[in-house]
Amino acid sequence: MTKRHLEAIAEALLKSKPDGSEPEDGLKTEQWRSDVRAIASVLLAHNPRFDARFYEACGYELNEDTKGIKS
Repeated sequence: MTKRHLEAIAEALLKSKPDGSEPEDGLKTEQWRSDVRAIASVLLAHNPRFDARFYEACGYELNEDTKGIKS
């Protein structure tokens, strides 16, 4: 995959991120975070240069569950 592909995926994930305005957004946010991690895992398996910039581009806040991701 090219950088352009990764940017398009990150943009789509950013656009789908719950904004917290709905009562059920807490659950939606947890599902969204799980989806981002799952997609990132697959992308990492196919691209050794994959790093934390993808999470940042998605709007995913890096914390304990992303420890060890290359910056």
